[in-house]
Amino acid sequence: MNTWLLLEHTEALRPQLYRQVRQPPPIRLFDSTEVALYREQSPLLIEAARSSVLFAAVRSTPEHWPGLIIDSAVPNEQLLAHLRHRLFIRFGPDNRRGLLRYWSPSSASYFFPACPSENLGLWLGPISHLSWYGATWPGIAKAQRRWHDLPNQQAATWQPEANLPSFALSAELEQALKRQRLECQAFHDATSFPQPRQVQP
Repeated sequence: MNTWLLLEHTEALRPQLYRQVRQPPPIRLFDSTEVALYREQSPLLIEAARSSVLFAAVRSTPEHWPGLIIDSAVPNEQLLAHLRHRLFIRFGPDNRRGLLRYWSPSSASYFFPACPSENLGLWLGPISHLSWYGATWPGIAKAQRRWHDLPNQQAATWQPEANLPSFALSAELEQALKRQRLECQAFHDATSFPQPRQVQP
C-alpha cells in the first residue's frame, strides 16, 4: 500500500516541500492532460510514506497543507491516470463538461458526502482510503475544520478500463456543488454568516 499527498497549489507549497525533504519529486496533475496549459496552478502529487517527515507535517499542521491523503495499492502510473481522468465531469441536461477541483478540502467537503453510495466506489476506483482536513464554508466560518476519512471497500476488485467517459454528476452532486458556490460567495461577502479572523479560504 502506498500513500500519496495531492496538494493544492499555493505560493507557499514548494518552499514548504523543500523544507521537509531535500528533493521532493512532485508530479503536476495537469501535465499530459488538456489543461496542461495551466500547469503552474496544478495540484502536486507526491508520494509520502506514513513514517516520513512530510506525512507527519501534514498530519500535525493540516491547515498549512490543503489537499488529500490517498492510499492505494495499484502501480503509481495507474493511480495517476485515474486521478487525471477524474479531473473532468459531465453535468446538466446538455451534458456539459467541466473541471472538478476535488483536491480542494472545501470542494471535497461538499462533493464526497453528497456522492451516492453506488457511485462513490466508481469515482474512487483504485483509491482504498481517502482523507482530508476541511469543512464546508459555514463550517470554515465557525472554525469547524476536521479530518474526514473515506474508505473504499471496492478498491480491491478495481480494474482499469480504457476510454471511460467523464464522470457524470448525479442530481445530488450538482446541488451540492451549487450550494458550495453560493456559500463560498456568502463567506467572502460575509453576508450570511460571520467570518472569523485568520481563516485561510
